[in-house]
Amino acid sequence: MKMPGPSILVVDDEADIRESFQTVLDMELDDATVEVAPDGPSALQMIERFRPDLIISDFFMPGMNGLEFLSEVQRRFGTIPCIVLTAGRAGILAMEAADLESVQRLFDKPPDMMKFLDEVHRILS
Repeated sequence: MKMPGPSILVVDDEADIRESFQTVLDMELDDATVEVAPDGPSALQMIERFRPDLIISDFFMPGMNGLEFLSEVQRRFGTIPCIVLTAGRAGILAMEAADLESVQRLFDKPPDMMKFLDEVHRILS
């Protein structure tokens, strides 16, 4: 019996970015399930029914930013590895993210895709 592949949740308020990451991850990881959410609250609802092996989250989102979202994920569901994407202020963000054990890596947008995919593979292996 074939084992199910990894599951990944991409959370970003920009539809084109969500779709780009979904496409790249689908192509790179044959057996992965890649789901997308436009914001933290809807992503939290998705995690109720779909427990991802990896969360890829934007930092700057309206309403609930990436660290608020990931803090809530950790509080409700325990540690789920995550990659945080940001369009700037990575230094300040890194200090804040250090408090969350689930944050594996920060990437500036747009990320170097080879380094990004290497990190995805490292986390999922």
